[in-house]
Amino acid sequence: MVQAPPLVVYVHFIAALAAMAIGAVQLARPKGTAGHRVIGWTWAALMMVVALSSLIVPPDLRRQG
Repeated sequence: MVQAPPLVVYVHFIAALAAMAIGAVQLARPKGTAGHRVIGWTWAALMMVVALSSLIVPPDLRRQG
């Protein structure tokens, strides 16, 4: 029987997808505006979630090679 992955895997996946989408939007926006700054900080926070959650993904779920 296949078990569902732990919550941290979903958090990691959703944060990574959101960071990718926001990153694409960020590249299309003009630099220096307040919105650009807010989106940049949001992207940075999402990337921090991705990085920290990667540290607690169970070893048997990590891709090897």
